[in-house]
Amino acid sequence: MDGYEKERILARGTFGTVYLCHSKRDPNKQVVIKEISVDVFNGSDRVTALNEARVLGILNHPNIIKYYDSFLNSEASCMYMVMEYAAGGTLFDLIEKRRMNTQGSEQEPQYFKG
Repeated sequence: MDGYEKERILARGTFGTVYLCHSKRDPNKQVVIKEISVDVFNGSDRVTALNEARVLGILNHPNIIKYYDSFLNSEASCMYMVMEYAAGGTLFDLIEKRRMNTQGSEQEPQYFKG
């Protein structure tokens, strides 16, 4: 994580922690770094984590968080995934906010437009 500075923890999960960080080269560029502890993974879990990183690298769509990079730190037994920061919150937060705004109205919310 030499190129990034941690700002704060965004979330903790079973396998790791998600941090809000900024680039040391460009302090105005915020990213999310997912720190995944790989020492608890068996062989197939490690393959799954590496495949997730590869798939994210292939995806390119305005409605999908951008994947920038991933790297391993063998001393810390961690894999890091660097991704776009969505300042508006999670998809769950957005859905809940819209659900709360439409309660009591007869119109169903439209999440997806065709």
